[in-house]
Amino acid sequence: MKNAWAFYRRSTNMQEVSIDDQRAACRAKAAEMGCVISREFVPPKGYASGLTIDKDPGFREMLRLAEAGGHGASCLIIYSVSRFGRLDPEAKIYWEQRFKKQGGLQIIYVKDDFKNDGSIGDVIMRAVKHSEAHQYSIKLSEDTLRGCKTHAARGTSCGGRAPYGYDRMIMDASGAEVKRLGPGQHKADKLQRIVWVPGDPQKVKVVLSIFEMSNRGKGLFMIVDELNKQGIAGPAGGAWSKNQVHYLLRNVAYIGTRVYNKHSFHDRTGVTKRGSIKPEEQWIVCEDAHEAIVSKELFLSVHAKLKSRPFGHGAANRRKNWLLSGLIVCQECGHRFQGLTKKGNGRTAEYYTCGGYVMKGTQVCRSIHVPREALELFVIETIRRRISDKEWMDGLRERIDQVVETELREKPGLTAEDIQDSLARNQKQIDNLLDAIKNGLLSPFVREELGRLEAARRQLMEEKDNILKRRCAHIAVDEVVREMKELLGEFEGVIQNGNNSERKAFLRAFLYETRIAHASGRPQATHYFYKVPRPQKEVTEGRHPTLASAFGNAYLTKLVAGAGFEPATSRL
Repeated sequence: MKNAWAFYRRSTNMQEVSIDDQRAACRAKAAEMGCVISREFVPPKGYASGLTIDKDPGFREMLRLAEAGGHGASCLIIYSVSRFGRLDPEAKIYWEQRFKKQGGLQIIYVKDDFKNDGSIGDVIMRAVKHSEAHQYSIKLSEDTLRGCKTHAARGTSCGGRAPYGYDRMIMDASGAEVKRLGPGQHKADKLQRIVWVPGDPQKVKVVLSIFEMSNRGKGLFMIVDELNKQGIAGPAGGAWSKNQVHYLLRNVAYIGTRVYNKHSFHDRTGVTKRGSIKPEEQWIVCEDAHEAIVSKELFLSVHAKLKSRPFGHGAANRRKNWLLSGLIVCQECGHRFQGLTKKGNGRTAEYYTCGGYVMKGTQVCRSIHVPREALELFVIETIRRRISDKEWMDGLRERIDQVVETELREKPGLTAEDIQDSLARNQKQIDNLLDAIKNGLLSPFVREELGRLEAARRQLMEEKDNILKRRCAHIAVDEVVREMKELLGEFEGVIQNGNNSERKAFLRAFLYETRIAHASGRPQATHYFYKVPRPQKEVTEGRHPTLASAFGNAYLTKLVAGAGFEPATSRL
């Protein structure tokens, strides 16, 4: 019997039975074709947007395994063209052809009547169906946005959490209050509406105190420090941060105004991106949409003071290319270190400093400044010594080979064929129980047995996946070592002449993390270097194809990281 793969997708986590329905239809199609589904793929979250399905990790992993070969499947069964995604027709056809030509998988749609014979009529029908799926998604987005704008203009909620200090209240069609909603709760009646109302009196009091402290001239750090000294939980439940206070002070919701359609999270092609501000004429603004917590006079006074003291987003962006940014962790509070520039007496000094102290105050951590140059120089010199150490370089091949031998070569135990037989027996038992349930036999024993069989099936599928991964990992170790040494030979040139991004990427190939302890008063940094360097995409792409394919593979990258670290300690 031939093997087949299946891919299931639902658009949101509110579609509870969609995956089960698709699975049943795909299995029936496989049986009709004389196939058995040997591998099933679902987005990691259980759901994914059809407009960005090509960026979903589950979809990308399915493509990677298909292109690696050796999977033994002849087709990929999908419920309908819309479940494959709602990309534009050209993109959809591209992915179909890539699965077919590079992955050896013919895509079979259950619901859509395609002959898969390559005829011009079949090709045209596919293009039409793909276009319909894409246009449906666009139309649905437009209708949803139009409805949200209408609700926003009336002052009612279009979804999302209420600001700190507010609760969500269900209102019926006559405008009467029904009940307050808790976290994760939703209204059940489409005719009902949700508005924001002042919530916990203690939180309302905290909001007022924050505005009053800011109006008296206290800066963000002093406000955060005061809140955390009093043990007041922040909006996320932990300590307050400067970002949270800054956002709260600028939020017009506290004077009763609702603003919708202010941010855009898609580019012109519909691809999700980081939020940007839309032109002000596109905003939907509704004043007096709900009860205010802060007076307009107080809000405008605070807003004027904030404008005179800009928050330091620009400085953070300038420091993002510091060589160790994002890699330094405070041993005392667990927060990442940030870049800090100090100017005085005609001099400029640069430091890494604890982000816990900077953003959340003395109740989280204490002030600690580590000279940037000293920290970065130690890391560079450590890497330089290793590359110039003949013994370390000679041992590189042995370390890489040990990782591959231990993790990727065949291991004793069940074979893929053994697991496939076990899966077939498991599926037959599950089908028998399902038949019993359909015939009215639904007892606690049946439920328990069904759960046990499904858990066993998941474990068998996981074991089979691991065997396939090992079989598909065709790595030419000698070639990897040769390219690795060639890459390491470029280290000095990159450090001396490369730009910040190139230098940063090169250091990240060696350094996993730096932890700084300072409880004793004398800072000490412990650097954790990979035993096997992990080349970054920025320094391998286009120059070292074997390295890019071997170490760009998420599976092998994980293994290299798991090979262990070589710590080095420096006094600061």
